This record gives sequence, structure tokens and C-alpha cells, in this order.
Amino acid sequence: MHLLAVQGPEKRRSYYVRLQENAVYSTIAGPLRAERIAEAGYGGRIKLPAGVVYVLKPTLSELMEHFYTRETQVIYPKDSGLIALLAGLKPGMRVVEAGVGSGFLTTVIASHVCPTGLVLGFEVRRRNLEAARRNLELAGLDGCIELVHDDVRRARLEPGSLDAGFLDMPDPWEALDALWPALKPGAPLVVFLPTFNQVEKLAARVDGERWVVQAALETMMRYLEPVPGAVRPSTRTIGFTGFILVLRRVGSGGSG
Repeated sequence: MHLLAVQGPEKRRSYYVRLQENAVYSTIAGPLRAERIAEAGYGGRIKLPAGVVYVLKPTLSELMEHFYTRETQVIYPKDSGLIALLAGLKPGMRVVEAGVGSGFLTTVIASHVCPTGLVLGFEVRRRNLEAARRNLELAGLDGCIELVHDDVRRARLEPGSLDAGFLDMPDPWEALDALWPALKPGAPLVVFLPTFNQVEKLAARVDGERWVVQAALETMMRYLEPVPGAVRPSTRTIGFTGFILVLRRVGSGGSG
């Protein structure tokens, strides 16, 4: 549950809680009992001695940031949202993801292709896979996701069966041969990498015969302080988190 506490025109703070019976939650607007929160319900407004608290349902982004289990470094919403758009995701698409980790990118992908599509996720560490499974269940997205404890580089995927692919792994260039036959001609393969060296190694493996680089970029996000009469940049900025490369699968069909 998301509690947005507002104290005057300049001070606001979010609290993310799991309601527990008889619990009391401290906010900048004052202490707040769980019973009052439950009575107000989503969209409710609760007046307290030092301000107001609004009761909100967490968005998918907030659910991931504040309630998911993290076993790995994750892909932030500023990147995963763009990745989904760059891949052209739509309901009903069948896609593959390698390097599922804690399931953060998986969640965003599934939110676009479910309930009629399928996300086939590969992860080599079982602990990560179990964390991802719990997170996806929390988001209610586990019904159209198949998680596999295996290395995608060894996978035998049905030729021409996938509409898009996603890689978040240290050596994505090693997965290109396995994924080329499985992706439909022209399909996007979006890769997330943390260093220039990895970007260079991946680019060196793209020869224009089976894969072509469509774009390489990074994103940054700066918050604002929406104070009437004094709107200004916030000190909170999410700067560099990784590089995004968009490859397209080209060449004739078949096994390559």
C-alpha cells in the first residue's frame, strides 16, 4: 500500500507498507493506525494533525521498487519501460529473456504481452529464479511466464517462434547463435549492458549478415520539485544505469 503524506505546499513523502492489524505507521503528517487506512481504502484522504495522507494503490513500478525481493542488480523502470517500447511489445507476442535475475525486466515485458502472450525466461542461478517467481506471483503475472533454470546459449528453441528477445547477461554475444534461428526475421533483440567494453565486444560480433545494430543509447531521469511559484530541479537524479542496444535479426530463415 502506498501512503502519500503531504505537509504544506513543499513537503511530501511516500511510505510503502503492508497493512498489519493494530499497527501504527509514522508519517510526516502524524501517526496513522492501520484501521483508518483500511477504512479509507484506495483513493482515500485522511486528515492528520500535521497534514494529509492519501491512500493509494501501488503502481507496477512502485510494486517492483518497494515490495519485490532483490537477489541481483536490477534494470530500473526508466530503462525497462524504454526497452519494452523499443522492442515493440504488444499483447499476444511470444518473447524470450535471458538473465531473468530478480524478474524486474520480466515484469515489464509480461505486462505488455500478457495474458495472451508468453515470456520464456532463462536464468542460470536457481536462487535468482525462485526470487523472480515470487515477485511475478506478487504482481499477478506468473500465468503467462515460463521460467527455465538453464543457459540460453544451450537452448534448443523452435525456429521462427519468437517475436522478440532480451538479454541481460555478461556475454550476450555468446547467445547470438542460439537465438538467431528462434527469432522471426526482422525481430528485435534488445541487450542491456553496464560497460563500454561489453558494448564494443557485442558490436564486434555483429557483421550485418545475421544481425544488425539499430540503436545504442542510455537514459537518465531527473526529478522536479513541483512547488507552486518555485518549480525547480530536485536533488534526486537517476543517472547512468546501463547501455541499451537494439539488434535486429536479419538474413534468410532456417537454421542459419
